[in-house]
Amino acid sequence: MKILKRIVFVVLFLLPFYLNSQVGIELMGNKNVYKSWNDVIYNYSGKESKIFKYSYGGGINYWFRVKNYRLEFTPGIYYMFSKFKFPDSECKFEYDSHVAGAEFDMNVYMFDFISRNYKRDCPTFSHDGEWFRKSFFIQVSPGLFGAYRSVKNSVDNIDDMHIAGKFDFGFGLDMKITDHLIVAPVIKYGLYIGEKWTGFSEFHAERSYNDITQGNYVNLVLNFYLK
Repeated sequence: MKILKRIVFVVLFLLPFYLNSQVGIELMGNKNVYKSWNDVIYNYSGKESKIFKYSYGGGINYWFRVKNYRLEFTPGIYYMFSKFKFPDSECKFEYDSHVAGAEFDMNVYMFDFISRNYKRDCPTFSHDGEWFRKSFFIQVSPGLFGAYRSVKNSVDNIDDMHIAGKFDFGFGLDMKITDHLIVAPVIKYGLYIGEKWTGFSEFHAERSYNDITQGNYVNLVLNFYLK
């Protein structure tokens, strides 16, 4: 909760600096599934648990678009964190995950793709007109991130840092709240590519091939734009 409060504070602090700009601020939440790591946790504890099931964070992005078409891009950077503890109080292991990355979002407004009437200094979702047709978009987003993860108990600990990728896709809506505030919620499904935690399996008396895991997630993002 302390880290989340810090993120909210930073977001509120930065908002005034983005007035009249093409920069957006985003709050993010993930529901994650790490298949092999969950199997290791289950084999070790004898109870089904989901490691790093939820992660939270935020980021910033920059908006630009293709002329005459509703094809828009919001490349950005982000940070997310997660914690995990066994529900059994007898197991004192503590797990932490910190992820920082970059992604390149591409938004396709499929119901209003050819659009020659737009203002060049602000996102097109601020225009008047048929709301859903102009607001609905499909988003595709490849990305690259660095992950630092650690686990510790009363006598030992391991930590690891690695680079991995992700790819997600979903849909969103641009919602004009006021003349100066736009909120764009997006929900996506994605895959982690190359997720690995060196030493994780052996720390739990498992074979090392479980250090590599299949991973997928559902991602909810709230984008805030001021103009």
